[in-house]
Amino acid sequence: MNKLMLSQFFTSIIVFCTVTFQVIMTDLIATSAYFSRWPDMSKSMKNLLMIIMARSQKATKFTVGKFTELSLDTFANILKASYTYLMMLIEMDER
Repeated sequence: MNKLMLSQFFTSIIVFCTVTFQVIMTDLIATSAYFSRWPDMSKSMKNLLMIIMARSQKATKFTVGKFTELSLDTFANILKASYTYLMMLIEMDER
């Protein structure tokens, strides 16, 4: 695998994991809606805020073929494992 393909691979992984991390942060949406000035709002707006809070309680998760969850932690683990395997291959090539 050449360096260009390797860099494209890691770039793709970091983009997917970063987007996934942002989607997972939906807990902040419910908290922000709760701490808004909802007591001063109209009844229809309060109902909309309740819907927003209820929908944001269920975390959105991206999975890789039902194998693992895609996140920044997953990216870090892939990077660590890739570096370990690369060092092992370099060590074996030098022998």
